[in-house]
Amino acid sequence: MSDIFTVHDLNLWYGSTQALHHVDMDIPEQSITALIGPSGCGKSTFLKTLDRMNDLVPGVRIEGTVEYDGKNIFAPDVDVNELRRQVGMVFQKPNPFPMSIYDNITYGPRLHGVHNKAELDELVEKTFEGSLPAFIAAFARKTKLSQDEVDRLRAMIDGYEEKRP
Repeated sequence: MSDIFTVHDLNLWYGSTQALHHVDMDIPEQSITALIGPSGCGKSTFLKTLDRMNDLVPGVRIEGTVEYDGKNIFAPDVDVNELRRQVGMVFQKPNPFPMSIYDNITYGPRLHGVHNKAELDELVEKTFEGSLPAFIAAFARKTKLSQDEVDRLRAMIDGYEEKRP
């Protein structure tokens, strides 16, 4: 059985903070590999490196090599979208890209060739249809918005809703 991933001397920094230190690892194809460790030790950071999700995080610096099926994933000719089609990640909690809510929702469809703005706008609207109050409540909890900020956000959305055709 050959290795599907070969990782050698992988180091990763978020700004000046080093999150991965000299990681060496071979992952055989057609097998199950477990990463075990305490919270904050770099497991998710390592996994996000395998499909280059960390490329989207500002201030990330990566050194070392990661080969997928014998090819360096950081080579300039690598099609990152094709890599992500082959190396998918499913995380325990939602793990949005560091971009707008709109861009997160439309990322997949755009990746698969949908570029019509009206079609993408409709997709975003349908995503929140009927769930906007729940979304606002969850957003407020996660970001620790004050009640005053929540009220202003609701007023802005209500104003937008009234202006929609």
